[in-house]
Amino acid sequence: MTRLILVMLFAFSGLLHAQTAVNTKILDQCFDFEPWVKNDYNVIAARMFDAVQNSPDDIATLTYINHFGHTLFYTDNPDALGKTLLAISGNAKRLGVLGLSARAFLGVMHEAALVDDDLDTARRIENATLGLQQWLVAGPFGANDGDRHYDVLQPELWVDTKQTMSGAFGPVSWTKWTPELPSRSTVNPQDVFEHDGTGWFLLTQVVNDGDAFEALLDIEVNDGGVKVWLNGNMVFNRRPEADYSRDDSALVQIPKGTSTLLVKLGSLSAATVRICDPKTRLSLESVRSQYPTDMKPFAPRGSVPPASQPIPYRYQRLASLIDSAKDPKVQMQARCLLALELLGAQSPEQAEDLWHEAEGYRKSHPLMEACLDAMYYERTSVATAAEQRRILAERYTWLNANQPGAVVSRLKLANIRVGEDRDGDARKLYDETLAIQPHWAHRTHYAAFFDRRKWQAEARNQRMLAFTETSSRPAQLVLMRAEMAEADGDLELAQELYEQLADGPAKNNTNILDALKRLALNGGDFDTALEYIEAKERILGGATTTTQRERAAILAASGKIAEAFAILMALAERPERGRANRYYDAAMLAYRNGLEKEAREALLKTVERNPGHDNARRYLARLDGKAPQMLSEFSTALDPLQARDWLKAQDYPLASAGWLLDEEVWHVEKDGSFVAYGQTVTKILLQDAVDTHGRQRIDGEVLRARTIKGDGAELEPVTVTGANFEFPGVEPGAVIDTAYRRYTRASTPGVLDDVSFQFEDRDVRTPTALARLVVVTPKDFVVHYREENMEGATFTRRELDDGRVLLSWEMRRPRSRKAEPAMPTRDETMPKVTFYRPGENPWTGAARRLRSSLRATEVTWRVREAAMQALSVLDRDAGDIQKAVALYAWVNSTIRTTGGGTNPHTTVEQKSGDRFALMAAMLDAAGVEYKHVFAGNDPDIETRKPRYLDYADMLRSRLLLIEDEGEQVFIDMTYRLAPFGELESAMFEAPAMAIDPASGAWTFLRLPGGDESRDRRGVALTLKLAADGSATVTGNVTDFGAYGYDDREQARTATPNDNKRALEQTVGSFMPGISIGAFELVKVEELGVPFLRTFDASMASAAQKTEGDGLRFTPHLTNTGDVFGRYISEEHRAFDLVISDSIVFEETLRYELPEGYRLERMPEDVAIPAHPFLYSLTYSLDGGTLTVKRSLRTMAARIDVENYASFRTHVKTAADAERRALVLIPE
Repeated sequence: MTRLILVMLFAFSGLLHAQTAVNTKILDQCFDFEPWVKNDYNVIAARMFDAVQNSPDDIATLTYINHFGHTLFYTDNPDALGKTLLAISGNAKRLGVLGLSARAFLGVMHEAALVDDDLDTARRIENATLGLQQWLVAGPFGANDGDRHYDVLQPELWVDTKQTMSGAFGPVSWTKWTPELPSRSTVNPQDVFEHDGTGWFLLTQVVNDGDAFEALLDIEVNDGGVKVWLNGNMVFNRRPEADYSRDDSALVQIPKGTSTLLVKLGSLSAATVRICDPKTRLSLESVRSQYPTDMKPFAPRGSVPPASQPIPYRYQRLASLIDSAKDPKVQMQARCLLALELLGAQSPEQAEDLWHEAEGYRKSHPLMEACLDAMYYERTSVATAAEQRRILAERYTWLNANQPGAVVSRLKLANIRVGEDRDGDARKLYDETLAIQPHWAHRTHYAAFFDRRKWQAEARNQRMLAFTETSSRPAQLVLMRAEMAEADGDLELAQELYEQLADGPAKNNTNILDALKRLALNGGDFDTALEYIEAKERILGGATTTTQRERAAILAASGKIAEAFAILMALAERPERGRANRYYDAAMLAYRNGLEKEAREALLKTVERNPGHDNARRYLARLDGKAPQMLSEFSTALDPLQARDWLKAQDYPLASAGWLLDEEVWHVEKDGSFVAYGQTVTKILLQDAVDTHGRQRIDGEVLRARTIKGDGAELEPVTVTGANFEFPGVEPGAVIDTAYRRYTRASTPGVLDDVSFQFEDRDVRTPTALARLVVVTPKDFVVHYREENMEGATFTRRELDDGRVLLSWEMRRPRSRKAEPAMPTRDETMPKVTFYRPGENPWTGAARRLRSSLRATEVTWRVREAAMQALSVLDRDAGDIQKAVALYAWVNSTIRTTGGGTNPHTTVEQKSGDRFALMAAMLDAAGVEYKHVFAGNDPDIETRKPRYLDYADMLRSRLLLIEDEGEQVFIDMTYRLAPFGELESAMFEAPAMAIDPASGAWTFLRLPGGDESRDRRGVALTLKLAADGSATVTGNVTDFGAYGYDDREQARTATPNDNKRALEQTVGSFMPGISIGAFELVKVEELGVPFLRTFDASMASAAQKTEGDGLRFTPHLTNTGDVFGRYISEEHRAFDLVISDSIVFEETLRYELPEGYRLERMPEDVAIPAHPFLYSLTYSLDGGTLTVKRSLRTMAARIDVENYASFRTHVKTAADAERRALVLIPE
């Protein structure tokens, strides 16, 4: 596999020579772990500086610093590395000397430049990774319903900067994005637009005044799919989730002159795009961007393979050593180091392959093996957490015992012991560490342990010891002591220490400036606080939203309200998300300080930006001298005392409380947001409701909350905790009266979407005397709604004088019903009105969400090895379905438990875990193409098969689909023992969606059907009756299909006694008193066969003696009345009956009559062929053997109220027939 990766690597880059030079001395030092184990900072630092000074651009130097550079933090001069790099690069004027390592070094160089107060150098370093800044932004073209990567949106067809396009929430045009600071180049669409949504586009022009050249297009986008077109041709394509990479890049040709660059973001995400030198990955100064104001329209075109690079660009030099180095040791060292780097790059599968290939080298020296394993298992995800802890503990324990002066291993083992709550062992390890090396950093680790246990005195003592015992006082230690002093209230000492940092080792550190500003404010020194903000802006390169808000707060605190107000208003004018709230902040500042004119101005701006900002409207009303509006003018004026006789306890014996009024009035704004004015009036009918309703949660702004007792006395809530209210005086006959106002933001701007109102309580026993919804919409505002179960409701629509439209639904249908077994869900029977966004096919939205959730499979050497083993039984020309059969058999016969996690590598290793993920990974390893299939799944709603339904938002059950030469096979990994390609009968003909993981293309389909009676139980028993009524029993119980898979799994791991008890319990349900002797579970381990249990048994009383020495018994069957007991318990039903599972029994009982006895009378057969209840009971006599056969089949179904009586009669008829006694009499 590594060879394949490297072939792809060379084909991609075109930059690597036949051999990559490497400093083998530095490379060897990467594997000299003794200084690391001992925390010998001086040795590590010396090696680091030597490597940087002699080989600054060598991959070995970068790798050494990546692994050990963090130790500089604990030295007296943590900025030394950055200063050395600045010297080598001429204060960042010659960054090219650092080669491809330059970008990795910029952070420490920038910090060193700030400490030296060299802001010019700091700016040069910032500009070295500055992205393109002159962008036009357009969007969103999709609502918040999944990544739009695969959807062809309008700018993918035609790009014209002068064109107005149709966006998800209205017209969209190309709008300028302006960076907040000259050093900022990360484009966030919400800096320009206030909408959420998906499907965004960025457009710029790249100007190259020189000749054409090859450049590295460097793209940083946090989440989702990305596409890039250069001069109309696609050059980059990253699928959402499937091609996850933290180092997205592509080599492109930058022509002379002006080029267009178009970027598509599938989801709402920030993006930084750079044009870089391939040799350094630093931004090129020779190209610049400009706003494409006079650009010629064009049509984007072309396609490129997905952007899942085999090795991220920054690690390709290290990867090239594996193939090009002549020394085998160097090759193995490169494998080890690259594996560790790839773990940090979220590529654990590639890392595992390399780790495995280097196994021999890793184990060639015990110290190296222990240290490398420690580094690897601290980072890998290709291992369970328990396995990681075990291996790490073993390695650290070995190091402690075998490496004199080991420090790192003791600290890390102590941390493991803390996680295991072995505090005594942890403290011993910390004490041993300090005895070996009494460094201040080790005391801070010890302090952190005490903090974790909330032992504050011990933690403080360790920190004080760290400070007092260290004479050099590095910046980290001084900062720690300053923070302690501030927390203690010793502000004078804190000030002294913070200033010491600001003047020396932490110069130009914005966190230190914030601390000093905080102290200045505590002392009332506003001018000094402002000076610290100015110093902070000097470091940042200009004022930011954050610094301006800080400045406004200080000015307001110092009494300069007008200046603070002006700053907040200026911030609100910026085209960024949240502008309405910024206006509101300015308004509150002015209002609280008596600036009514300014407050009104800001409040009006608030409402203009957010028409649903209820608080802004209330303050405007106050400024206008109006009383605050409590309820809507369209709310019901209900007197609870007069209305409480609407519901009387004697009229509703099932109910403990009822709603006299449940009402909301929605005032909808143009953006789709609305303010709901709600009222609820609850009457307590029985004592049972006191606790339930005496404590209530009221969301929103509470306008009224009271208890009205039977005598008319009004009581206020006794306690209020957040939104939770406790009402006093709650007793039968009392009324709880509440009113509230609640703002709801539009989920889809401009549309009333995904909101509903229910006209009854979810408890069917609770009556509602009056339920009412009023919706008031602006003029020309279009609403789409769906009414469900609204029989008897009154609907009104009228236009108001001001042009608004009022929609009203009112239901006066108080009813209290008994909850019934197997009734439909309350969502099905609830009367409600739902508002929705029209247009898009819901299946399209479901496909978008589902394919955005797909992850690339995790294939490692162990998975490939397992796949090869599974396929070894096949011929070389086997087809995809044959391969899938072999892989399925291997997975299900090998992975017998699910406790090993989800990673396929770990699943194979531990023979336990997620079989579905492993099956997909092994199909990939075998080169078998497949699709992910999601089937509709919910247990109670769909009418024909309650488990599977035709709702796009209910697609959950996951399958794999193999297609080969016109044949389709669906693979369900739910049941380990199921045969290949078998679907549970409840899934027959279920709606489903198939998604190609490579292209993202989806198709809607129906799963195949089949014999729904396949999942069943079969019983075949022979009872040899004796004259005393006892019997010997032989036979079997067989569970077919899904009936038996789980039982077989339990039987496989159970003891013989447990299996015997389980069998006795199963058979004893219809043969009471049976005692099983010998038994056998047939083919428990074999896939795809029924669960057959054969046994010999005895019954002391299979039949009862009658007068005249006769015998009397009923057929030994689980009575149909008991099977369907919960379904037919009600004589009459108010709700449909939902049978959610198929019930299929096929039973044959053979009774060998005692010698000298005969059957007194042969019973009549019974046949009931009424769907969904298919039943037959037959009797036959052959010589001295009586055979009783029963066939009972009931498919998952929904029986409406009108047909319930007939169904109940059928069941009772069958039950009565089975209760008829069979009588044997002497001949």
